[in-house]
Amino acid sequence: MTAVAPAFAAGHSMGQYSALVAASHDAFVPGLDSIPEDSVTLVQTNPTFIAAGNAAAEWLAKHTGGIAQSNVLEALGNIPTTAHLLGGAVIGADASKGVIDQHLRVFGYRNLLVCDGAAMPANPGVNPSLTITALAEHAMAQIPPAAEAQHGAVSA
Repeated sequence: MTAVAPAFAAGHSMGQYSALVAASHDAFVPGLDSIPEDSVTLVQTNPTFIAAGNAAAEWLAKHTGGIAQSNVLEALGNIPTTAHLLGGAVIGADASKGVIDQHLRVFGYRNLLVCDGAAMPANPGVNPSLTITALAEHAMAQIPPAAEAQHGAVSA
């Protein structure tokens, strides 16, 4: 499995490009400061204008008496936006760098997990439901079965 983390999750902005870091799942440690520079690849960010989508919106507006519109941030700021509220619970190496660890456990609280869009570092540019589901499944996979939990086993 490969983990991919947008650089802007750590506060880095490169205009129309974002640095993506790929590491093996076993070696993945949250926080871009802990990943070798040779793992970084620049890729173009999500577009704010998609010709086919714009044409579809104009066609629908024409046939329904509506008005084809765009989001203000997309039109004026060239910033892709989403109706899906994401982020807020930053994944970090420790409480000084984030809210949750790589297993979505909240720092400083036993048995408290963030298993929703708050754990997403940035807008993926598509409906995030499957990514959120995958994150939740990853978090749940770290919880020991009930029989082990009764005997005091704690996941790493």
